[in-house]
Formats: sequence, C-alpha cells, structure tokens
Amino acid sequence: MNQTSKPRSNAAAASEVKREAGGCAPSGPDRKYRVFILDDHPLFRFGLKRLIDAQPDMIVCGEAQNAIAGLDEAVKLSPDLITVDISLNQSMNGIEFVKNIRSHLDSTRILVLSVHDESVYALRALRAGAQGYLMKEEVLEGVVEAIRVVAGGGIFMSEALRQRLLVNLVGGNETGQSAIDTLSDRELEVLQLSGQGQSPREIANQMGISLKTVESHRMRVREKLHMDSTAELQRFAIAWNGQGESRE
Repeated sequence: MNQTSKPRSNAAAASEVKREAGGCAPSGPDRKYRVFILDDHPLFRFGLKRLIDAQPDMIVCGEAQNAIAGLDEAVKLSPDLITVDISLNQSMNGIEFVKNIRSHLDSTRILVLSVHDESVYALRALRAGAQGYLMKEEVLEGVVEAIRVVAGGGIFMSEALRQRLLVNLVGGNETGQSAIDTLSDRELEVLQLSGQGQSPREIANQMGISLKTVESHRMRVREKLHMDSTAELQRFAIAWNGQGESRE
C-alpha cells in the first residue's frame, strides 16, 4: 500500500488522534480490527466485548446503547466495523441507523446482530448498507467468524439465507416473496411495535414521528396485507410478532 499517495485531511487526522486518546488504537505489533458495539442491552454488550477483546486480531474501541449516541460516537471513532441490533429502545431502529451511518462513514463495515428472524430482516439490513446479519442465538458460535469475514471485506449470512437468495435468483424476483416483504422498513416497524401491544401514540413516540404518520403507515399495511379493519391488523400483528419470537 502506498502511504504517501494522499495527505490526510484535518478530519482524518483528528479522528486518529481521538482514537489514540480514547484508547481505541490497536495494541501490539499487528493491527487489530476496531469494533464498535451498538446495543441497548448492557449484559449483551458486556459479553460481546469480552468475547471480542479475547481475540488476537480484534478489539472493542467503543459502545453505545442507543442510535443517537451511537451515531455521534461512531463518527468520532471511525471504527473498522460496527455491530448493531435491529431494535433499539428510545431511538431510531437498527435499519435506520445503518442508512444514517452510511452518509458519514462509507468505509466502515456493519454487522447486524439481532433476535429478529433473518427471513424478514436480513435482506432489508443488507439493502440498507450492512454487510452481514447474524441471529443473536448464534453469536457465541459465529460472531468472531462473522466479524472477520465482514471486516475483511466479505458478506456474512447464514447458509439458510444464502440458499433463499439463490432460489429467488433462479426462480425470479417474485419467487418466495411474501406479503410482508412488500412492506417498507417503516411499515414493518409499525407492524412489529403494534404486535408488541404498543398503541399508535406510543409507536409515534418511539419512532419519533407524528401520530398521523403512524396511522398512514397502518393504513398502507392494511392495504398491502389485504385487511378490512384495524382490529384485523392488530390481531395479525400480535400473532405474527409472537410467531417471530417463538422462532428465536
């Protein structure tokens, strides 16, 4: 690599100083992948940090529990890789975070770690700009490999998801697409939160949007899923959300 081809910008230099001052610089003679953890569960962050720091080629350089703080910290630290959950309490969700971070850190790799069913969320995460998706139930066995693959420039996904993509490619775009797949990211989030028993006003507060916008999303969900009433939508949301949790 030619290290004299381009002078560093002031922002890049400041970012490097920040990393060294904050203890995020790689230790030892060999460079380590610097990982930033974004998750709203303290125990999960603690366990994941211990697992990553125990590896010879990676180190946790920062962490946050919500997307707002995570966005600010990640931009300051400019990590090699960010792990992010889909559900983040009191902030934007993980998909929105991935979209936002892409406008600030175009070279940082992103690995989504989530309890949510990959058949529903993985492709959305990849389209948003992530390079990998791993179910949290598989973290202990697979996260170290996933980080190495994604940080090294690859795409990480389960074999089941890989097979689904191949089937869709062979069979055409319509093959295997469910009505849920037609929902936008925001519509899917509204459906998920409705299934958790949240009222439209609570959903609006959590998503940071107006009550009117929530109702518009709910109307479009009803139209796409061919439902006649709000009551039918609510029953479906609760059943669908419960089914998803049971798979996790």
